[in-house]
Amino acid sequence: MDIGMIVHSNVEHKAITTKAEIVKEVEKRVEAIRAGEGVEAGKTVKSHLAFLEFSERFLERVKNTHLPEIVTEGWELGFCITESYATLYLQLVDIKKKAKKKSYDYSILETFDLIEMKPKMVTVEDYAGLHDVNVVTVRQWIRRGKLRKAQKYGNEWRIPEFTEPAAGKYRDGIFSWHEKLQNLLPEYDDLNDYRQIAITQADSDTYKVAFMSKDTKKNKVLKMNTKEREKLELWLISNPFVKSFDGSLDFEDFEGKL
Repeated sequence: MDIGMIVHSNVEHKAITTKAEIVKEVEKRVEAIRAGEGVEAGKTVKSHLAFLEFSERFLERVKNTHLPEIVTEGWELGFCITESYATLYLQLVDIKKKAKKKSYDYSILETFDLIEMKPKMVTVEDYAGLHDVNVVTVRQWIRRGKLRKAQKYGNEWRIPEFTEPAAGKYRDGIFSWHEKLQNLLPEYDDLNDYRQIAITQADSDTYKVAFMSKDTKKNKVLKMNTKEREKLELWLISNPFVKSFDGSLDFEDFEGKL
């Protein structure tokens, strides 16, 4: 979850407002990782253990960090552990119950990172050597959005050490940012009106791309071909202010609200 995102749920929301509560939730997530929950198919034992060690270090950071006392309604603590980063954040949430329905909309209005950890990043050449593939192949994976966790430093790419080699069909992705983005692509010069983008594949050469704003009236969905999607996605993962990860959006519900 991130700034401007709207989450739909059939479960009543329970805010996490104390250090004891957030530590308990992070501990539960680490235990789930240890048990293999949510592990991608084909993930190697080596990669999984490295990710587990990263998650455990994040838990220790949370335990050893002084957290603010939350006394104002709407503010709460949250966290996220992915193979690209782990964050503990403070966020302001607006919760609205849908009329005559047992479901809720959670609009995230503000988000402030309290802890942010990133894994060790390796070069394209080192990553290719670790997984016994050609360097050109790794660069193609990045360009085609199959190594979404890759990050660009100057003119060089770096990849989290425990990222699995790309395989299979295109995976849905979500991209989010807090800062004002610079050097926008000409065809997306209004990108700073938004705070998140979600992408899903509709058919072999068609992708649906959702642009999400704090102002829901600006929300929109565009259709792109493979070349257009690759250009946008490569620009997004190249930008240091954009966080990207594998994840999906309920496009049917989202489009129904436009």
